[in-house]
Amino acid sequence: MIGGMKVALIVALVSSISTGELIDKLKSIIFGVVLVSLIIHYIILINYIKKIFHLFLFSWKKRFSKNYLILI
Repeated sequence: MIGGMKVALIVALVSSISTGELIDKLKSIIFGVVLVSLIIHYIILINYIKKIFHLFLFSWKKRFSKNYLILI
């Protein structure tokens, strides 16, 4: 969450600069940083979702397996 706010702040600050020699370089650098940040967040989120789904699926199979129902 903090990373997203930092990126949004950087983008807003660079967008507010209207004149200067380095504005084009700054915009391209910020675009690269934002793109890399989005890709890293996507990879981390997908791995987290897979882990949570796997744990949920494993517990569901264990809960409703025949051996478990016989023990109850």
